[in-house]
Amino acid sequence: MTQPKSKQADYKITNFKNLPETSEVTMTIEVPANVFSSYTDRAYKHFSKIVKVDGFRPGKVPKGVILKHVGENAILEEASKMAMQDSYPKAIKEQGLLIIDAPMIKLSDLKEGEPLEYTLTAPVPPAFETPNYKKVAKGIFTKPVEIKVTEEEVSNSILDLRKRRKQIELIQKGVAPEKAQTETDKIKETDLPKLDNDFLQTLGDFKNLEEFKIKLKETIKSEKEAREINKRRAQFVEDIVNDTKITLPTVLISHESDRLQAQFEDDLKRVGSNLNAYLKSVDKTSEQFLEELKPQAIKQAKLQLILNKIAEEEKIIPRQEQVEVETSHLLQHHKDANKDSVMAYVTMQLRNQMVFDFLEKQTK
Repeated sequence: MTQPKSKQADYKITNFKNLPETSEVTMTIEVPANVFSSYTDRAYKHFSKIVKVDGFRPGKVPKGVILKHVGENAILEEASKMAMQDSYPKAIKEQGLLIIDAPMIKLSDLKEGEPLEYTLTAPVPPAFETPNYKKVAKGIFTKPVEIKVTEEEVSNSILDLRKRRKQIELIQKGVAPEKAQTETDKIKETDLPKLDNDFLQTLGDFKNLEEFKIKLKETIKSEKEAREINKRRAQFVEDIVNDTKITLPTVLISHESDRLQAQFEDDLKRVGSNLNAYLKSVDKTSEQFLEELKPQAIKQAKLQLILNKIAEEEKIIPRQEQVEVETSHLLQHHKDANKDSVMAYVTMQLRNQMVFDFLEKQTK
């Protein structure tokens, strides 16, 4: 690989390496001594403003006095922090890199009057080839399926409605919800509330039972179609992930594990529980829980990379107006959330949906 040469005078890149086995890049960045000395001057000015010394106004403390109060190491560490914050983003941009998490930095020994040198290692999106996703989609989404709704399914749905109505009646009489459900299950079908006109009016503006059954049949059919779509999408996900070889950066697996854990904790919170209580009930440690999440985290991370690549290749981009509307809606329910993070999440979700819609339309 040809060693990249920096066009910048304030730093120099050496030992640039692409590490496909870990989906990372590493490089050594050197800030020349004369440039680093300017950051040392800035560090002195920084401490001059915050170090309180009797007889001196903030910002007017001499270098010798600051050195005596904070020490040379503190000066050099502050100078190196400033220099790295300025130089590494430029180096990353110059090499045309897209990093997906904060880089790890290993700093060499610091000495005044000498260059600053540090090694930067950053995770980057893994390079991979997707299978022929249109062909995979065609093999799944074009399979003929005839959605039918039987009279038995309609009758069972009506029976469920009557049972729920009876359960509500018992709760309104003061019976506890759990007991109301148990008692409802024991009641004979003939003793359940009848689906008469009064009952129908509470369900919607229906003229008669026949009209309600037609609408109910349409609803059942829509639900079965949605389940079939989800089933086919799940099959597409399984096939495309299994057929795609990707070396995932550890950070992506970690981020996806954190997301799945947060989602699981939200689910527990909605039912009045928490993760500690759950782990205790199943006799597992948090480490065991995370290890069990790992396969799903790997699968989800791979899938998102694949969907991102399909969206990029097919130039699929959500409309900004829709992103803003969905973002605003979510922020109303999660007022403490970071707007940029929510917008990124909304964009990803909308784009994923558009990718699946695109693949399904290609097969019709």
